[in-house]
Amino acid sequence: MELYGIIASLCFVGGTLFQAVKCYKDGHAKGVSHGIIWTLLLGFILMGIHIMTKFGWDLALMGSLIGQIICFMVIARYKYWERVKDYSDLKDVIDKHL
Repeated sequence: MELYGIIASLCFVGGTLFQAVKCYKDGHAKGVSHGIIWTLLLGFILMGIHIMTKFGWDLALMGSLIGQIICFMVIARYKYWERVKDYSDLKDVIDKHL
């Protein structure tokens, strides 16, 4: 049964990894909704609490969760702070966030 959990964890990390790489390459995460960002964040917090209370520091589970959180942080960074390709776009980005 543990093998299924490891495979599932790799799938979850892989899914967020591909999206994180795409966001990094594009310099934005315009196609990702705010709902998915906040739902993922809540899910990571709740899953972390569940893992700690039920299993303690299980290496496979915590490693998977940490990998997903790292990929999530890249996606969220480009969702809320796009990469500015040239400084003429900087004014538009600042105006959008203020």
